[in-house]
Amino acid sequence: MRILLVMVACLGASACVSTAPLKFTCGDRFARHTSAYPDLPLVAEIHRDARDFDAPDTQPVFFEMEGGAFDDGQPAMFVPTEASLALRDAVESADKATPGDDGESRIERPYGLLFLSGGGQWGAFGAGFLNAWHADKQAFPRITAITAISTGAMQSLFVAAGEYDGLVDAYTITDQSQIARGRGLVGLFRRGSLFDTASLRERIESTLCPPGEGGGRCPMLEAIAAEGSPHLLIGMVEAKSGNLLVTDVTAMVRDHYTQRDGSDRDLAQCVTGVAMASSAVPGQLSPVQIDGTTYVDGGVRSSVFAKLVGGSAMAARVAHKPKIWVIRNGPTIVAPDEGAKGDPALARVDADPSVINVGKRSYSTIVNQNEVNSIALLRQIYPREDMSLATADGYLSLNPQAPRCQRDAGQEDRVFDPGFMACLVEWGRTKYVSPGWITLSPPQPGK
Repeated sequence: MRILLVMVACLGASACVSTAPLKFTCGDRFARHTSAYPDLPLVAEIHRDARDFDAPDTQPVFFEMEGGAFDDGQPAMFVPTEASLALRDAVESADKATPGDDGESRIERPYGLLFLSGGGQWGAFGAGFLNAWHADKQAFPRITAITAISTGAMQSLFVAAGEYDGLVDAYTITDQSQIARGRGLVGLFRRGSLFDTASLRERIESTLCPPGEGGGRCPMLEAIAAEGSPHLLIGMVEAKSGNLLVTDVTAMVRDHYTQRDGSDRDLAQCVTGVAMASSAVPGQLSPVQIDGTTYVDGGVRSSVFAKLVGGSAMAARVAHKPKIWVIRNGPTIVAPDEGAKGDPALARVDADPSVINVGKRSYSTIVNQNEVNSIALLRQIYPREDMSLATADGYLSLNPQAPRCQRDAGQEDRVFDPGFMACLVEWGRTKYVSPGWITLSPPQPGK
């Protein structure tokens, strides 16, 4: 009751409503390597009359380019930006190292594009799956480019650096406070979020630049900048405009090591800011500001974003089509709201249709729909490509360690549950082996 009284008082008194964002300084490096995500032509048509506000023009400028990787008699629609040109070059470079038609080969593994979705603590599943995939040396491909949103942004730093064991370590915790500290509803209204993620910030920065490293070096950033590493793009939403923005992290890091603009640790805190901005779930995790501008979770707009990367790959002149892999860091259905298995995410709206319970249930449904729609749209954009999907589905029905994944209702105040995350890591490893990837069928006309 006291919490409710505080909420009512705060709603009526602006003095209660304040924020404590995590602040990062990037300067020119962020501005130079961040741009608005290009709309699909159809979306641009839908937005034709959207001129009511003095907003920057984010409509895409496409040009046709024949003879690309996906050429089937139709020209590729290509967005000519610095990031897309770099991605096209990366695809062409990777193709040169694939098996040739004459049987001669420099490497025997495929190459392609990896899309990492959001999902919060469910990212532990993706960490386990990626770790097992990388350990399968005969099957693991050359990842040419990565797009990442939210928890996928955290994962992408490790994948781009080739640190797959470190990826699992990042999702292995003994206490939630290693990532986030609860503020409660009072904190939501007074500090802007239910959880303070200052500890996560420290965790990421120290991973990129380990304390005591000689000369202040940042080995993980050096690995991301290395020639041949996957080209990394991270998405976030600018709160002021509502636009989905894309930061070319690889170009940012490479420019730093070429120009030596500032210290490595300055760069590390900027990259940390980009990853945390992409993961700043509104109301749940600390708001994030980069150079005074507020950003929120990229998943508000899209779970996976493909046009920039896919369009660049389509424009590449290559002999072999790049493959597409998608990891959905979470399930693809909303669990029945029956109070079963002690899942604290369930709201039990029939028994108690309060504004909080109905809100929780609606939020989980909206998030799930956005995730599934983003993947379905990706398949529609690239209907003829070899596309594989991994999801956390089956964590209770197919998982031999399912009892460990049944969350304790007494832990409902946790947004990062150590025991649940440990189970998800193992489920990711197990699921890679069996049942493995889902091969997405081409869309059928009229269906």
